[in-house]
Amino acid sequence: MNAILIKSTFKLLLFFVLVSGIVFGIKHFCFQVLGIKSIPESLFQPKDNFKSTLYFVGSSRTKYGINDTLIERRLKNIKVVNAGVLSANFLSSTMLALEILSMDSNSTLCIELGVVNGKAPTQISMLVETRYLHSTFESNMQQSSFEDLYKIYFPYYEAYFFDYFSIKPYLSYLLSNESISSLTKFGVHNKNLNLLPYHSIKCGDLNKDYAKPSHDFIIYENLIKLILEKSKISNAKVYFYLPPHTTSDEQKERLIQLFKLIPIENRINFNCEFLAALRNPMLMADEGHLNVKGASFYSFFFANFFAH
Repeated sequence: MNAILIKSTFKLLLFFVLVSGIVFGIKHFCFQVLGIKSIPESLFQPKDNFKSTLYFVGSSRTKYGINDTLIERRLKNIKVVNAGVLSANFLSSTMLALEILSMDSNSTLCIELGVVNGKAPTQISMLVETRYLHSTFESNMQQSSFEDLYKIYFPYYEAYFFDYFSIKPYLSYLLSNESISSLTKFGVHNKNLNLLPYHSIKCGDLNKDYAKPSHDFIIYENLIKLILEKSKISNAKVYFYLPPHTTSDEQKERLIQLFKLIPIENRINFNCEFLAALRNPMLMADEGHLNVKGASFYSFFFANFFAH
């Protein structure tokens, strides 16, 4: 009986090894033979005559809100890269920021603050290597509870595991009109609904005294420390900024609390007039994303910030 069980187990393992080998071969074909680049590879284009590179890292708010071409024209000798990723949260943004810092020294990063909600972007395996997930986990392992770590990190490790055995994410991009490399380009939002933005950050919100942060707040702090430490090693500049619109009042309060903990020299502060203007429905594609006109207005702020 034991011999039969061992034999069956061995056959099952052999089957999985064979299947994973086939999947790996298909992925290798897609990326190498067809010339498809992963997201990090698509970010690090030759700088040509540019002095340095300015990266914007964040979620769909960054992808649809940062017009890299407009900012680049204003700054002239600086290459501007929109590294916004759909469904990204602060953990995936931290991982991508760490990869950028390790591959492109003397660069500048602008990172959109966001929540750590335990949901991994669908293209996470193409977005960043697992070693950057491991480094964020190690930075939080000592100070965070098992429950918090499980809630935040398990979906990521699960996503990496199933992406390894699946070709679905790769085939979906191959069969779609949007290439992998274009995921990081400024995306013109197709909608133009002119809706009121939800849970906008107002000038008065920044001066409020909020309740004590929740117990998992230390995870956010450790992620920021990790980025700042890596930036010093890479001789890079890092700035954090608040998204002008959030999905809930609870999220807004958490992000403002976090923003206040960041060293002043690493913050990009929006003035009251700018925040008020961003609540104009005419600038909104939907409740949480800017339209083309809104993206131009938003991007001009960053262009002027870095021009002075």
